[in-house]
Amino acid sequence: MMLFILDESLDEIASDPKHEVYPKLIDEITALARARNAGRAVVFLESPKIYSYLSKAQELSIHTKSVFSFLNRQRSFKLEILKSVNVAVRITALESQISAATIGDRYELRVPVSKIPYDLFNSPVLLAENLSDAKAYIIFTRMALAAGVTGFPPIGLSAELRGGGGSTIATEYIASKNKGDRLVLCVLDSDVRYPDGPSNAWSQAIKLHDANHPSALTSSEIIDVYSIENLFPLSCLPDLKPYKVDENAAFALSKDLPVLHEHAKQPYWRYIRLKNGVSCGDLRDSGELGKFWSKHKLAFDNFSSKKCKTPPDACKHDCARNPRFRENTLQAFVERYEEAPAAELKSLHAGIPAHIAGHFDSLARVIASWMCFGKSVSGVAAA
Repeated sequence: MMLFILDESLDEIASDPKHEVYPKLIDEITALARARNAGRAVVFLESPKIYSYLSKAQELSIHTKSVFSFLNRQRSFKLEILKSVNVAVRITALESQISAATIGDRYELRVPVSKIPYDLFNSPVLLAENLSDAKAYIIFTRMALAAGVTGFPPIGLSAELRGGGGSTIATEYIASKNKGDRLVLCVLDSDVRYPDGPSNAWSQAIKLHDANHPSALTSSEIIDVYSIENLFPLSCLPDLKPYKVDENAAFALSKDLPVLHEHAKQPYWRYIRLKNGVSCGDLRDSGELGKFWSKHKLAFDNFSSKKCKTPPDACKHDCARNPRFRENTLQAFVERYEEAPAAELKSLHAGIPAHIAGHFDSLARVIASWMCFGKSVSGVAAA
């Protein structure tokens, strides 16, 4: 769950049982205590006084008071977490509407205590184009956490993972935004084939909707590579089921891996369609796609599909000019690493191509901030 800050402005309400918002505060404090006890929330008490007021509230159960007693004792520890996360929710008495603000390097969602949505304290939704993508993004985040990447809070992850069904993801994201009762982070493939190229239609639809109908409770991230597979460390491939159970696939991979490693050293790696390949058609395209890939055509002379035995300039077809991932590589990656221990994930992180490592870690940092703490997702230890 995202980090919740109980703003010091709540002191005035908590100290006065006759305050008109006091009953609402008591209800939300009880709900937040349940969420914290279930491992779905990180809570920071900004004021050192609020617990003293809550401890005297006759309306609160002993259990709720004990949760806030624990939170009060952890204020200094949570302050360190607050310094690390780049997204947080501030529950406040100073705002009249849900809004957002940037505080230093942190993006804060400001929610008036009188207008807390019903499901705000539930686990946030991580929405991706399919469920395997969502699971892989969690694995990526665990890899960065295991590797000790700077700027990460000492957390676990709690999220409800959803797959939007490819191009229908825009419809689901907009529906979630319109409902307005839940934190939702949407992460999408870009399908961008060359620098400054257009992203896919559904990513554009989501970004346009965000620009015209902003919501503090939802956010979208378009990855800065063609697809999620471009973020994979190549060192994982030999351990995936398709290559372990099929001798022909394993043999082909042994020949393909050196070629893939050479391509992965180049900035154009982020634009390769790893499930389709850079094709002869790409290299002779008359537009921006062709202008970009023709600069690199010599790099693709060292490999061609069985159908293509001619130089790129001479071929009139769309033969693949680099080794391709199998269609089920993503599912196999999730199956292999969803329960992997931190030490194994740390070693995977070391194999990420250098020119995408920064984006990989930045994306993982965003996901960690939205999904932080609480119950572990696939073996992450809760803080």
